[in-house]
Amino acid sequence: MSEKILIVDDDPLICEGLAYALQDKYEVFTASSGKEALKMIEQKSFDIVLTDLVMPGINGLQVLKEIKKLDSNTKVIMITAYPTVNSAVEAMKSGASDYIYKPFELSRVQKAIERALKETAFEKKSKTIQQEIDHEITKVDISKGSILKTLANPIRRNTLELLAARNYSFTEILRRLEIEDPTKLSFHLRTLKSIKLVKQDENKIYSLTKEGSEIIKLLLYLEKISSDKD
Repeated sequence: MSEKILIVDDDPLICEGLAYALQDKYEVFTASSGKEALKMIEQKSFDIVLTDLVMPGINGLQVLKEIKKLDSNTKVIMITAYPTVNSAVEAMKSGASDYIYKPFELSRVQKAIERALKETAFEKKSKTIQQEIDHEITKVDISKGSILKTLANPIRRNTLELLAARNYSFTEILRRLEIEDPTKLSFHLRTLKSIKLVKQDENKIYSLTKEGSEIIKLLLYLEKISSDKD
């Protein structure tokens, strides 16, 4: 069954263009306003919602917050313009999985969708961790769930895996992970630092903490049980 994607934008050309580009791979729906989108979300479950941030009436941030109340499993990708970058970061703090800038290339939209679907897959896989994991895998306490929630984002996991090999500067991480937006990487690095998985030295070089190194064991374990089940 194809994943269901809802595109929300008051610009009909964006809705039509994205729907046309994505319909071969996903089941795509469109809404021309935040109000219409919320009505649809109350009636139907969506895997991903792509919503414009600035819209008349109910804006994208309000749509995001209502979605999280209705179905926390739905991933939201914010569409925004360069002047509203602070709002885009605020949206991620409120639970958005990603954001993309206008004008955007289709490849960036596709990458954002793929990352969001990987996030969902990780969350589903991690639900069984508490039953399967033991203290031989990692010494980090994951029982409260905040670490697993943080690790669900693939950019954060990729960052940890990159730093497991050696230490890198911000610019090197940006280049190696092929992230187009420095603000986005900065947000994810701050998140990893906040739960003490990553640290930065006086030369602004990033490395894993002791806890971060332990989490790498967990990620390897998750990959193993996933491949075993496949």
